Amino acid sequence: MRRNLVKMELRSTKCQSVRFEAKGKSVILQITSLLNNGMFIFWGAVTLICVVPCLAHYWAKVKTAELEAGLKQTMIDRGMNADEIERVLRIERRKNE
Repeated sequence: MRRNLVKMELRSTKCQSVRFEAKGKSVILQITSLLNNGMFIFWGAVTLICVVPCLAHYWAKVKTAELEAGLKQTMIDRGMNADEIERVLRIERRKNE
């Protein structure tokens, strides 16, 4: 009885893998047909050209804010008052401009 169950399980997994491969081939064919389509490539390139610089710009802003916050925290830990911190930040901003 147990051998029959094992054989049935093996058969069912083989059938599933064959079905998956057949589906995989059709998906691959669909992807290649999309890549052969010139409009898909054009709009994909336009999207990348627009999205990547926007993401890079805002990522740089976030990193700058993180660095500035770290600098402020370090100065507070050293015991500097608000006027000294403001003066240091003004000097830093002038260097960056």
